[in-house]
Amino acid sequence: SMKPYIVTAILAGLLFLGLIYLYAVEFPDAERKAEAGRMARQLIHFQSDDVRSMTLQYRGQESIRVGRGPDGEWLLVEPLHYRADQAEVEDIIRDLVLAKVTRVIDDPDSNLGDYGMAPPQLTLSVALADRSEEFLIGEKGPVSSQLYFKRRSEPQIYLTNLPDRDILSKTPYVLRWKELVDADRENVERVTLEYPTGTFSLFKAESVWFLDAPVESQADQSVVGALLFQLENLKAGQFIDGLDEKEMIRGSLHLPELVVHLQANGIPYAVQIFENANDPEMAYVITTPDLPVFLVPRATLQRIPSTLFMLRDKRLVAVDQSRVTELEVTTQDQPLTLSLESEQHPRPHPVREFMNRVLTLRAEILVQGDVATADLHALGLDTPALEVKLLGADSVVLGSVAVSGILSAEDGGQAGSANARGSTLPGVYGIRSSILTNIPTNLAVTVPTDTP
Repeated sequence: SMKPYIVTAILAGLLFLGLIYLYAVEFPDAERKAEAGRMARQLIHFQSDDVRSMTLQYRGQESIRVGRGPDGEWLLVEPLHYRADQAEVEDIIRDLVLAKVTRVIDDPDSNLGDYGMAPPQLTLSVALADRSEEFLIGEKGPVSSQLYFKRRSEPQIYLTNLPDRDILSKTPYVLRWKELVDADRENVERVTLEYPTGTFSLFKAESVWFLDAPVESQADQSVVGALLFQLENLKAGQFIDGLDEKEMIRGSLHLPELVVHLQANGIPYAVQIFENANDPEMAYVITTPDLPVFLVPRATLQRIPSTLFMLRDKRLVAVDQSRVTELEVTTQDQPLTLSLESEQHPRPHPVREFMNRVLTLRAEILVQGDVATADLHALGLDTPALEVKLLGADSVVLGSVAVSGILSAEDGGQAGSANARGSTLPGVYGIRSSILTNIPTNLAVTVPTDTP
């Protein structure tokens, strides 16, 4: 009889041969079949980068053609030559690349009209690096998010999950570049807003925005950020391309309502906005002479800041807090001088928290531009409910704020309001009255609070 180790060796050999067969034949074959299945479910077999140009011929419409420029950017070529909206063009290709076949209708005698293909809703011709393909896109399938699809070169009709709302809704307007300013807001270093009543000039220094006209002050960073976002996303609602019509409109325009000058990476841009006598909902906008006259919805322009108050920093007191040594707090009870840190309280205590609240106090609305002519009694500021002076070394006053009593009490969770004037902003402003609560007293500061 055979020795046990020989039997073991034979079995091991057979197992080894079996594994080789699995790895060499069965697994690759299964992988190939799976890949073939995936390919069959995939509607098209090219990638986004392979596409050189596309022509969209919608039923009863003039054809639209887009092609890649020398730098790879998409251009609208027909019905007019213009820069294309990159995202809108890429959308078409992405929809095709991601689309799956949900059913194959293999009927050589099928009537194309039954599927909305005589003529198609859209004939899409795609030029690739090595070949061209033409696709017919018909009606919606039984489920609304499906479309019938056919290659011109094959008899089969496919039911696909192509999103109809997207691929069937491209127009020359949709595929055109609509932004009026071709600058990234991160790179903008200067903005000027020229109104007939005056000019606001803003510049950026080390990522902080400042006004240098009509006053020199820090700007309201969030307002400037919103303005830059708006300018970056300022889009044409309509284009006037005809030379004669452009000339006629340009000739009829008077003084602009607003001119926006931008500088980004050293390149200047100008956007001129004019009243439109024919349509109060839309404004005429002109950028450079070679481009169309644009019509822009007036609603999108109305959010551009038009007052100094909107643009300037709204902090009532802006001082370097590292220079502050004590606060002089006067309420209707008593004046009180509170030192910021003390030997017994090395950790932050109520005085520092209160100082931070004073330094973040923001003007909400302009009440009176000129304090000299303001009726301080009527505004509640002749004897303020609260006055705070921030003192530095040698008791030098670095900044101050005065706050009236509460004018309107809290309502439905909203903070009440008060009037205030501060050393950084000239004028009297409405503020939230929450600064009048939790004012530290000698008691709060001198009684140690033991934290667990």
